[in-house]
Amino acid sequence: MALLGKEEHSEKYLKQSIEVSELTTQIQYDFLSELNGFEAARMTYSEDIHQVLQYQAVASQALYELTGQEKYLYRYFEVTERRKGMTLLQILTPSPLPEAVAAKEEKLLYNFRMLQQKTETAGADSLAFFQDKLFDATREYEAFVTQLRQGFPKRANAFYNVEYATISDVQDLLEEDECYIDYSYNESNLYILSISKESVELVEVGAGGQFEEALTRMQALLKDPLLMQSVKKTAFIETSRQLYEYLISPVAHRIKSKSKIIIAPEKKLFYLPFEVLLQTDEIKRFENLDYLVKKYAINYEYSATTFRQLQQRTVIKDNSFLAFAPVFENEAGGALAARNRETLPDSLYRSVEGDHFRPLPNSRKEVSSIAKMIPPDGQTNILMDEGALKKDLRGALTSRPWQFVHIATHGIVNFNNPTLSALACYEKEPSDEQLLYANEIQLLDLQADLVVLSSCESGIGRLVKGEGLLALSRSFLYAGAKNVLFSLWKVNDRHTSTLMINFYKFYAEGSSYPEALRKTKLEMLKNPITANPRFWGAFVLIGK
Repeated sequence: MALLGKEEHSEKYLKQSIEVSELTTQIQYDFLSELNGFEAARMTYSEDIHQVLQYQAVASQALYELTGQEKYLYRYFEVTERRKGMTLLQILTPSPLPEAVAAKEEKLLYNFRMLQQKTETAGADSLAFFQDKLFDATREYEAFVTQLRQGFPKRANAFYNVEYATISDVQDLLEEDECYIDYSYNESNLYILSISKESVELVEVGAGGQFEEALTRMQALLKDPLLMQSVKKTAFIETSRQLYEYLISPVAHRIKSKSKIIIAPEKKLFYLPFEVLLQTDEIKRFENLDYLVKKYAINYEYSATTFRQLQQRTVIKDNSFLAFAPVFENEAGGALAARNRETLPDSLYRSVEGDHFRPLPNSRKEVSSIAKMIPPDGQTNILMDEGALKKDLRGALTSRPWQFVHIATHGIVNFNNPTLSALACYEKEPSDEQLLYANEIQLLDLQADLVVLSSCESGIGRLVKGEGLLALSRSFLYAGAKNVLFSLWKVNDRHTSTLMINFYKFYAEGSSYPEALRKTKLEMLKNPITANPRFWGAFVLIGK
């Protein structure tokens, strides 16, 4: 009905579409609230809700264009917020439960998720045992949720209790030189909502299949080891320019006087570092191209509501520094358990040599150099080589609040089951303790101003409509991080080390996190060896 109303410019049909979709989503939210804790089922159902909300967003935008009434602009923004990261928003929203009840829920949920993980990674000899344990834990958690629904209806209806950010909320958070840009798209159109301190604008851009094809092509080009070859470099320049026309040109007048951009992407846009977009398609050397990063510091958010929620987390500026670097130069510490090889995805094999994790020798220099830049008045804890055990990392992460948590190791992506994506840890003997899973990270009680994932593919994961990107970076937001710096594809160990050292150097000189990252990328562009966007474009920042 939304599409029909839009096509026929019918205010009646568009309003009816909103009414029907709102009723549908209320029913869907009721069902979704019963799936708390059962992440796989929730993710699947979130995609259904996302589709209904997308029609409501289209109808709201069409009514705004048709009538000029601002209430429909605000409606569009509200619906867009509801579409993005539903589970993440619920987790970031303070719980209305009494402390004792919340503690019991956390304990039951932890046991349930750990048994899920054990069942996924168990060998044939122990699979039946863990399946039985998981069955019992599932029934126990279901019984608890039933009691919860009766005694604490507000918690049972958690999706209704999320206080979504408004346009005014975003404007209150913005500085004069910042612009917040929200992107949404469907099969035929791209919707760009730009918010500055003083105004807001919503534009619709015809996109269609060519837009998504360009996104897919760009993703492949940026990961290509042969990007420096003439044909592929030309393809990169042309594709980057094409995406600039779709994504930046419609709001170029809005950001002309700004120096910082906050991007709220969706779908495949999560895989795109906007910093590499080009204003012209003139063929030049990599270092001379007109990248967006040369004009703006850019950071990312899942949505305006997560932006607001994360900014409300405690600011920690005490120069405390926790670093984790297994290095894996000693083969005994990187020996890979056969069970892990069987249960983890293909991305694991790009991080191993034979039966061991690939050494990361430059991570040693990286951590040591960064530690020297941190003012000595803060507490420092460096977990390296045999000191970089899984239990050591888990203990250190929750031992105290940290300003910096720097993790330099292999990141393993599991697209089929994102909770089994993992960080590689040191272990003398092959065992399940070699991997810190996303599932385990989410349950940590972490306080960190900035988590830096100097690891391969720490920001890559499965895309779920209505949830966004399920990656290791998101797990740290679940756990309590305020800002997260991560990578979108595998980057050479040496170039990663250079980028990280420069990032901390610029921050120590007084730059904010986004500006320090921008200056770091500009520094790499000065060197023809590192000017290839494949080397500097991978790292992006959530938060500011």
